[in-house]
Amino acid sequence: MKIAPLILLALVAGPLLRLLLWLLMRAGLRRILAPWIGKVALERQPDRITLAPVAGTPWREDPESAALFDPLLARGFTPAGSFTIGEFGGMPVNFLVHEAHALVAALYAHPQAGLTLDVATKFTDGESYTVSNAIRGGELDPRPGHPVIRMPRASAVALLARALRERPDKPRVPVPPAGAAGLFADAYAEGIAWRKRRGVRVHEVAAVARAGGAS
Repeated sequence: MKIAPLILLALVAGPLLRLLLWLLMRAGLRRILAPWIGKVALERQPDRITLAPVAGTPWREDPESAALFDPLLARGFTPAGSFTIGEFGGMPVNFLVHEAHALVAALYAHPQAGLTLDVATKFTDGESYTVSNAIRGGELDPRPGHPVIRMPRASAVALLARALRERPDKPRVPVPPAGAAGLFADAYAEGIAWRKRRGVRVHEVAAVARAGGAS
């Protein structure tokens, strides 16, 4: 599962960073400001996230969320819990799993990327494959071995079909309903650790600035 939208939240959060992103594009100070902006953004990121369970299925109360999850339920997925992420302002995230296909569907309402659905597989070699309908997130380079196929605003059925058709044919990690939240939290921890080691590149910060309307 991808974590780029969570990092985007840190890159664009707060008036100071938004001003710096504006300066980055307006003043042509890309190589001077970009490394510092990326460093500050990564430092704002927690090393791990905490998923607090929410009773019931709150996504059913939102027609847009139900329109994404209901087709998956009709195709063999089962509910795997609803949670909030405290480190990101209580951002809600909801899970479904398809145990036979070793698939996890994660639906979350991100402040910058909007309502997003990911359909993901984790492999036993530690790699993963994700198909997402997010409108943001492509600004950051994917972690090696963890491709994210973006289909902005695509339907759940389209995401599922592509995941099943194009994911690598290799041993997959089984995911029972009780394991979806842990898999999501672990994917975040692994992904942010890699980004903190690697750093955010100049072209990534510039891409975030352009996508955020700072051009």
